[in-house]
Amino acid sequence: MDRILTIVFAVFLCALWVGDVMAGRAVPLCMPDVKGNEILRVSGEGLGVLRSIGDDPVVVIAIAGPARTGKSYFLSKLSGTTSFKVGHGLKAQTAGLWISTDKVLLERNNVEARLVFIDAEGIGSITRDKGSIDRWDTSVVSLCTMLSSVLIYNSNKIPSHSDLEKLHFFSMFSRTGSYAHDEKATETLVWLIRDNTIDLAEEGYDNWTSFFENEVFQDTGNAARIDILSGIRAVFPKFRAIALPPPSVDPAVCKNLDDASHREEISPFLDALNSAVEDIVSLAQVKSISGKPMTGKRCADLIGIWVDALNEKGDKFTWESLYEKNIKYVCITQLEECTEKFEYDINRIRIALTCNEKNIVGKVNDIEQNIIAELSSICERPEYMDKLQLFIKNELSHLLDKWGRVQYDCLLEHFNYEISVIDLLDMNTNCKTVINTIDNIKQGIQRKIDELTSPGVKGKIDSEALTTKMEEEKHRIVNKWFVNHVQDFTNNYEERLRSNIDITKKVTKPEAENLIREFGREARGHFQVNGYDFPELNGHMKSIELTSVECGHKILDEWMKYVCITQLRECTEKFEYDINRIPLPCNEKNIVKKVDDMEQTIITKLSSICEQAEYRAKLELFVNNAKIDVLNQWGKVQHDCLLKHFNHGISGINLLDMNTNCKTVINTIDNIKQGIQRKFDELTSPGVKGKIDSEGLTTKMEDEKHRIVNKWFVNHVEDFTKKYEKRLRSRIDIKEKTNRSPAEGYIQEIEREERSHFQTNGYDFSELKGHMNSIELTMTKCRYELSDEWRKLQERIAWKDVVTKTAYSIGVGVGGTAGFMVSGPIGAAGGAAAGASLVRTLTALFSEED
Repeated sequence: MDRILTIVFAVFLCALWVGDVMAGRAVPLCMPDVKGNEILRVSGEGLGVLRSIGDDPVVVIAIAGPARTGKSYFLSKLSGTTSFKVGHGLKAQTAGLWISTDKVLLERNNVEARLVFIDAEGIGSITRDKGSIDRWDTSVVSLCTMLSSVLIYNSNKIPSHSDLEKLHFFSMFSRTGSYAHDEKATETLVWLIRDNTIDLAEEGYDNWTSFFENEVFQDTGNAARIDILSGIRAVFPKFRAIALPPPSVDPAVCKNLDDASHREEISPFLDALNSAVEDIVSLAQVKSISGKPMTGKRCADLIGIWVDALNEKGDKFTWESLYEKNIKYVCITQLEECTEKFEYDINRIRIALTCNEKNIVGKVNDIEQNIIAELSSICERPEYMDKLQLFIKNELSHLLDKWGRVQYDCLLEHFNYEISVIDLLDMNTNCKTVINTIDNIKQGIQRKIDELTSPGVKGKIDSEALTTKMEEEKHRIVNKWFVNHVQDFTNNYEERLRSNIDITKKVTKPEAENLIREFGREARGHFQVNGYDFPELNGHMKSIELTSVECGHKILDEWMKYVCITQLRECTEKFEYDINRIPLPCNEKNIVKKVDDMEQTIITKLSSICEQAEYRAKLELFVNNAKIDVLNQWGKVQHDCLLKHFNHGISGINLLDMNTNCKTVINTIDNIKQGIQRKFDELTSPGVKGKIDSEGLTTKMEDEKHRIVNKWFVNHVEDFTKKYEKRLRSRIDIKEKTNRSPAEGYIQEIEREERSHFQTNGYDFSELKGHMNSIELTMTKCRYELSDEWRKLQERIAWKDVVTKTAYSIGVGVGGTAGFMVSGPIGAAGGAAAGASLVRTLTALFSEED
């Protein structure tokens, strides 16, 4: 599941990337490897954009040139978006190659193609190592060259010799030829001159293209320069030079060219820019690779090949190796297309295969020659030709095998059709005629095989298997003829016997034997096979021989059979009538004897008339089934009676009597169950053993016992929960002053009594634990509540004692002091006594209010 979610998320991100690019956002196509600046790494985002275009043609417009010359700005204007980042500082904004595309389709030669724009990192970037910059620039611009239909080389002002020397990598192309190996190349190099202030008319040139052809691209005799120019001409059959004036002399304006307030000031620049865009778009054509248009998928494939070649270090990298990789890609691609086309054409032949197809080899050879010629016109490498020929050989073998199976099926179908018209139900046609007809059809099929099996397809039709199939069909037809005619013979033989022998009249045995012998001689002549033999033949002939004997016995036995069938029907009807009249009350013990008496009577009646054992067996089977049914019904009645008696017994148990404990209820129910078991034992004699569902009855009684006990618990637990605290308080005086908890002795004794009320003597059921938990919870709750009350009461009593003693001392002291002051020692004693009396009175009043 996690893997599926990961794949879905990846597809979602890819869709977002593609959607952003189609909406005008640039994404990386090739970026510098983090481990080495001179190494290119293909980006999955850019490849995803190209693969999303699929097999639709693309027109790639790429821009390259020195760093910080406004390439990204111009490409954004060319694409009509702001997808490429624009910078105005020393640090370059573009690293590697970035790609963007447009939803608008470009029509070229009645073919719609999608515009793809590639922005390349600037040549000579200061961010690159000095040792790797030459290799890096070569890789970036070379990749742009190989991908693009139009390559824009962007440079500042009039190009110098140093500008041309920066294109030294083109000299590699001059030594290897066109990297795409295409004679109809349409690529165009556009040299875009920025910030130009020169008037060409004053210099005597009509346009910048003419200037380049006569000045910049002029042969000066320098070998390196010649190589560069030869490489440019090898790659780009077309060339165009375009110049743009400087937008403004004000740096602030140059940094904000899209500001509407500057539009009038930079209008000459904008006019030239728009004219250059229109001119470049008009030059764009669909690029061809080996005669095939560049598509999104092919472009993505080639990028991987070219980047791998460009990344090869040292002596491993050569332009010749890159050329070889391109040739290999072209050969592999063309081989795939040729195999697919050959497979498609072969499949069309395979689908259209018909009966009696004699020219199959010629058709395949024509397709083979065309496909081989098509591959040879593009790829001359023998190893790919060998692969194609091996593929063709295998496909041809499969096709001819299929042709052989088709012809095999057609011939077999023709044979089956011919033999299907043989009338096997014509009783006047004998076996010899049928066998000769089938042999003639087989000979005709063999002649057709000889006509079809030319040397190119010899052995493709499995004639041996076909012969075997036809022989099997011959055997099947002859056997079927025998089946039909033996059956007809059996029916006719019986009919003839019946027409000559009336079972209501007597005939002599010799007369019957003469009739059978005469019919046997006639039958053997009709079934003559002229030496042809097959496995079932002996069986058919034995069947013919035995038919006469069986028919004789059949007719003689018909009367007794009729008598026995009639008597059997009467006996079964009477037994069924009598057995249905047997009453089935509760406690019926003689059911077996009643049924056995009826059985004996009815079997005796049949035996007195029909002595054939098979009919007696049928009657006994019927009687036995009827007995089983009535005894099963008796068992159900007794089962219901016993269950009803049990339910009646337990219905008298008073579950609301709170003085009745659980053990008594369980014992009462068990006693009722034992009584039911005794009744069950009385009823189950050997003849009806197992007819009462004792297991089901026991289960039912046990379910009822569980229900009653559970109901008793529900009632008594509810009563216990409501009244336990009251009963507990009625037996325990918490005001009794003691040094231990009041519940410690009394409560434990009461709890034991209460638990014994709920004792089940080991009987268990699913709700028991819940009931017992409820009882224990109630007792625990009450125990804690009484203990808490007792504690609080003891605290008040102790506090009262302290207050009383303190008040007594104070009263005696205060009274004695007051009396002494008034009357001396005698007054002191009287005052103390009066003070003590007053304190006791107040303490008593305080206790009552407490």
